This record gives sequence, structure tokens and C-alpha cells, in this order.
Amino acid sequence: MSMKIREEYAEEAAQQIVDAAVLRWQGTRLEAEVRHHKSGMARPYVYINCPRNHWRAVAKWLRFEMGVDHCSMITGIHWPDGPDDCKWEVVAHLMRMNVINPPERGGWTKQVIRDPNILQDDDVPM
Repeated sequence: MSMKIREEYAEEAAQQIVDAAVLRWQGTRLEAEVRHHKSGMARPYVYINCPRNHWRAVAKWLRFEMGVDHCSMITGIHWPDGPDDCKWEVVAHLMRMNVINPPERGGWTKQVIRDPNILQDDDVPM
């Protein structure tokens, strides 16, 4: 069962991550912007392009500060005719799924129900 997040909340959550990235990584040539998928519902996503010497630190920051908790894919793109310093590009599809383990009470697992209409800020899956 999927849930539909209110469009304005998804847009706001994406912009919050972009704003935080620009502030945190200023002076490193990191680029961050909100983009929209070209098909389907054109949902927003956060596009980040960072210098290769910062990618691990940015990934850790996304995980521990921005709540990214799922890596759906990592791939590489080879640009044989590209400039010498940019022959390879690594693309990581990281997501904030916001899935939590349900609490247990008296040996029973308690059901967790989240209303997608009221998710905001860090609760919005990205």
C-alpha cells in the first residue's frame, strides 16, 4: 500500500534539504537544487552534485543530519571523450523512506498508522 504525500509538503521538504546543503557545504563547489521527475506526477527530488573529495562526507551528512535511510542504486557513467578530471561520474540514488520499526507492548507489535496528509518536514519521504 503506497501513500500519497501532499505535493506542497514534498516540495517544501525538498527545498529544506537544498537550503541546508547550500548552507552546510558553502565554499566546496557543491551544487544542490530541487528538480522534478519528467514523467508521472513530476514529483520533486533533490539533485546534488559535489566534488569527488566531498562525496563521502556529504553522504554521511545526508544520512545522519537529513534522515536519508535507503540507497536504491549506485551506478557509474563513463565519459571517454570528457575532460581528464571528469572521465567517470558516480550516481547514487539515496532516499528518505522514513520507515520505522513498530513498537512492542506486552509482547505484541503495535500497529503504526501514518496519515500521509499531515506528514511535514523530516517526516516526508524523499
